[in-house]
Amino acid sequence: MNQKSVFSISLFLVIILVSTSFSPQVTHAQEPEQNQDFIASFTNYPGITLKAGDDALTWSNYGDGCLASYYDGNMYKSFVAPLTLPKGSKITGIVIDYKNEAESTGDYWIELWRSYISGGQTQLIAREQFRRKSSPGYTYIIFDLDHDTDTSYWNYWVEVVLPKGPAKTAICNVKVISQIPAPPVYILLVPLVVK
Repeated sequence: MNQKSVFSISLFLVIILVSTSFSPQVTHAQEPEQNQDFIASFTNYPGITLKAGDDALTWSNYGDGCLASYYDGNMYKSFVAPLTLPKGSKITGIVIDYKNEAESTGDYWIELWRSYISGGQTQLIAREQFRRKSSPGYTYIIFDLDHDTDTSYWNYWVEVVLPKGPAKTAICNVKVISQIPAPPVYILLVPLVVK
């Protein structure tokens, strides 16, 4: 490849980069603002992959990837899903799919936590309390959030807390809805430049 061809390709790539990085600031009253710097992401944690929050907590595979606890002691039943998110992600929601064994009522919680990587400090970011659906069958809940993560310094996890007493509910899936940073355009063009 001669020098003129390399210069032409380089000039073409610079023009593409400049034209894609400029976007005029136009306001539309009817349209919500679109953020081109993020990509929507959905991460699923099947219920059976959740970890018990206490060693005394007994649990079993309820079928269909669901997790149930038959612990009948005096503590709440807590199950945890550690989150692995790219740096700069934003958590926008959590969806819990669960199944009731029988008609029952009771409150439970969905919580988003973080702990400082280099030690000790733990923070509850958000907590939502729900009343369990009273009829048997599958159902889901959507927990809306708007939290910017800082994975350079913090570890994140979702905790589902079921009420005390015998099992009436099985957790089938925890879905974390987030926006992750979009890769820069120039990374996508690198293979065109390399011989």
